[in-house]
Amino acid sequence: MADKPSPRPPPIPFSSRPSTTSRAPLSLVADSPSRSETALSVTAATLSTLKDVLEALDTLPCVKYIASIGLKILETVDSLNTIEKGIQDISIRARDIVLAVARSCQDATTDISTQLEEDLKQLTSTMSAILLFTEELASRSKYKKVFYKSQDAASIVSLDSQLTHAFQIFEINSSVAIRLSQQIALDQLRNLSITSPTSSSSIANCILDIAEGLYLILNVAEGRVIESGRPRDSSVMHAYVAPFGDKLYPYQLWVIFRRDGIKRKYTIRSIATGMVLDEHQRLSDPDRLNCWWPNGGGNQCWEFIGCKQTQKADYCTIRGGSSRYLLDVRCPSGTGCDYLHRSEEPSDGPTASQEWTLIRFPWHAPTFRPSTFPEPFNGPDHFYRREFLLQNIASGGFAAARGLTSQTTGPNVFLTADAADATPWWLLHTIYNGPSNQAFAFATGQGQPSQRATLDHWGQRYISAARGKFAPDNICHLWVPVPYLGAFVLRNLASGSLLCGPLIGAKLQPAPPASIDDPTCRWRLVDAYTSAVCPVLYDATLSMMPSDLVGAPQPTPALSPEPSSALQLRTESASPALYNQLVAHLQSEHSVIREMLAGKQPAVVVMPQLLRGWKDGTIQEVNMVVRRVEDLVPMGKAKRTDDEGNCKSIR
Repeated sequence: MADKPSPRPPPIPFSSRPSTTSRAPLSLVADSPSRSETALSVTAATLSTLKDVLEALDTLPCVKYIASIGLKILETVDSLNTIEKGIQDISIRARDIVLAVARSCQDATTDISTQLEEDLKQLTSTMSAILLFTEELASRSKYKKVFYKSQDAASIVSLDSQLTHAFQIFEINSSVAIRLSQQIALDQLRNLSITSPTSSSSIANCILDIAEGLYLILNVAEGRVIESGRPRDSSVMHAYVAPFGDKLYPYQLWVIFRRDGIKRKYTIRSIATGMVLDEHQRLSDPDRLNCWWPNGGGNQCWEFIGCKQTQKADYCTIRGGSSRYLLDVRCPSGTGCDYLHRSEEPSDGPTASQEWTLIRFPWHAPTFRPSTFPEPFNGPDHFYRREFLLQNIASGGFAAARGLTSQTTGPNVFLTADAADATPWWLLHTIYNGPSNQAFAFATGQGQPSQRATLDHWGQRYISAARGKFAPDNICHLWVPVPYLGAFVLRNLASGSLLCGPLIGAKLQPAPPASIDDPTCRWRLVDAYTSAVCPVLYDATLSMMPSDLVGAPQPTPALSPEPSSALQLRTESASPALYNQLVAHLQSEHSVIREMLAGKQPAVVVMPQLLRGWKDGTIQEVNMVVRRVEDLVPMGKAKRTDDEGNCKSIR
């Protein structure tokens, strides 16, 4: 039989904590109080040490607070004049933990006060419980002290266990925080080592690789960022440039990801609207940029061309993959309007209005809470698509595509009883011919497009998923998820038919829309790694969801990208102030989803600015307003010259 683990908290790893020689070191957490310590009352020297912590000018407020609790515990126990070993032990343990925390934080600055207070929350709560217990002991009569002796012994054991647990949580939080700050420092040093010896000529006119992620696209010369227009019932909306200040608006956030099968070409997609930056040419104004629904066309393809390097990041031009024009913050007509334009590159090189820098935000942060230091960008430079299994409600079987290793034709998706044989699917949100048609493609495969497939109602005849037929822009490959009775009904956008799994071993079949009440037409999402049911259907490359809603993060496999000799575009990390505004926006969206899941809507579909659930026999939709109407650049701040909003920048 294994030895019973010691309830003592582990020592703090001082090798990974800041230290100084300016003050005498404070004692560590005691391994076990000596007999002489437990037999005597707390010494005046110990009380004096804690008072020094309280009176020190450089002690953080949260550390002072926990030290004041420890001081009161010691003073209360001292007033008891007890030789009860349990009470003495827990008071001395509390003292040593407070001193250890004070020592580890003695060089901390106010910049990390908020984060430190969060890390100390449980430890502070446990110390307060110990103080209440000792104060209750001090107020009892001798009779009650005898009467409650057994209960007090149990309380002491419980509090000691809680104290150990709280200390371990603080240590884990602190260790994680230290690693994050160390990573940030390493990233900064790495950037310095890159930028210092290089010159602008090292990246000039080079097509650069860029890490997939979430960005602000900033023109430094003008101090303005690219912004998507507000959604409307149309397949096109305007693109603008807006002043960049201390406020962050989701319309200014863009997801940039690689174009499948095309080297160093990218799609720029609005996280707020789901629309894509597009060079669609209007006869009335061919140089003005718009946002269009994703269609995989060349007008939605972009290259990042190096200009020059600075200490923080690189400057680049953003060039259309088909037109060879550059994004320009200024209107070619000289009217100074707020629309985003494109223009030709001058023969002597790009102008300042054509040069952009990118500010990157964390993606899939482990905690969605404000932080002094956002998550460092030390993960992969590509998106990983979260994978789910499709489980049929009626049979419990899982959708499995057979023959994915070859160019299969005909129906090839079956129901299997074994989850190990099931096909993992990842979801890709898209918009087809206007914001009113939001749908998802169910894709499988994480490699190149030739290795992927999307679930297809082929020719509106049968269900298939064939290797090389990865077509998320094809209407036959798009499915509209409808939350219904705690699961999802999948309606094909082209045919209107429902995805049906009749029997284990049988092929998946299309069913008429009237079959919505048939349980063979209802599906649930099951995490491909943990087998947990996920009540939220979403695109993991467009929406950030916390673990309590969708489950723990899945492992990210190392993909093998094609060898590339291209240089990497260096981007600037978002400041804590910008990061915290993003967190605040995400928290508001997540709180609405939690309310929907808790309010008889056990399945929710998440799309840009739209949440869809089922309750009381009806489909309910929640429109997420990401900012106030008066803050919208499209609603009055853009300088227009006619009723149609044209800026007369015709070449």
